[in-house]
Amino acid sequence: MKLRVVFKKLPKNWFSHTKGMYYGELKTVAIDPRQRQKSMLETAIHEGLHAAFPHLNEHEVRKAEATIAQIPWKLGFRRVKKR
Repeated sequence: MKLRVVFKKLPKNWFSHTKGMYYGELKTVAIDPRQRQKSMLETAIHEGLHAAFPHLNEHEVRKAEATIAQIPWKLGFRRVKKR
């Protein structure tokens, strides 16, 4: 499946901050750019898991994300901002 990825400031309030969203009908992942690099990597993986495995519940997605995100982070993958 081909996904579209966009940066978009997502809702923020006193008790939560949405860091990412997967819009299945649009095959689009939205990621809030107001995150540190590691958090952004985790968010991208999290939303990718929602896209690839829509049958997984939130707990399962979070568990997989925490494990998977360690690998590219420890290998030194970081975001390079486009000019």
